[in-house]
Amino acid sequence: MWKRLGQPLSVKGAVIATALVLLAGATVYGLYTGVAALWHHRMLVRSIPNMLEGVRKQREEMVQVIEQYKRQFGYYPPLCTPAGPDHGVLNPLCYELLGVGFNPQRKEFRIPTSKDTLAVSDVQKYFHMLSFSNCLEFPLVATNFLADRALSISMLTKDTELFGVGVSYTDFVPEAFWGDYDLSAWRYATNPAQHNPGKFDLWVDISVAGRHFTVGNWPEVN
Repeated sequence: MWKRLGQPLSVKGAVIATALVLLAGATVYGLYTGVAALWHHRMLVRSIPNMLEGVRKQREEMVQVIEQYKRQFGYYPPLCTPAGPDHGVLNPLCYELLGVGFNPQRKEFRIPTSKDTLAVSDVQKYFHMLSFSNCLEFPLVATNFLADRALSISMLTKDTELFGVGVSYTDFVPEAFWGDYDLSAWRYATNPAQHNPGKFDLWVDISVAGRHFTVGNWPEVN
């Protein structure tokens, strides 16, 4: 028998007491979870300014890399994607900056940092190009403009197996919030560039805490 203050409890009373204990525990757990979620959200929002500053620094590094490419080739990395929603999103920047090797027998390209290959037909399909400018036939090695730089490689879009230049955010976003940030690969547009005529537009889209940010190489609007 259950006892409370020395008095026996009926089975019904014991069930009620147990239910009250469980209810109290669930209430405390719910309050704890709610407070923890609120605290996480608050600290996440506080991390945004530092994240934006880190992305801006990587943007400047990317601008320097692209200008270095131009000094070597005499033009900016080509972009042949037609006007439309994919213009700037489906860009070959990763392949042009890393440099690719071409296998004429297999008719495929490969970047030095991955074993994944890209068929000539896919280059035509996605980039509307027959080849890349920064490309040499195996076993020759093309110039890697991203060597020794704090830049990452990520998937260009969620719907393709193409590679893009990503943002290395682990140094300026706390690990607790890595899963909260959704950062695109670097977007790139040239010939024409909407914001920088005669040069190129470079930007990354960021979603976090229900907010959206675009960090580009043009004056930001506050």
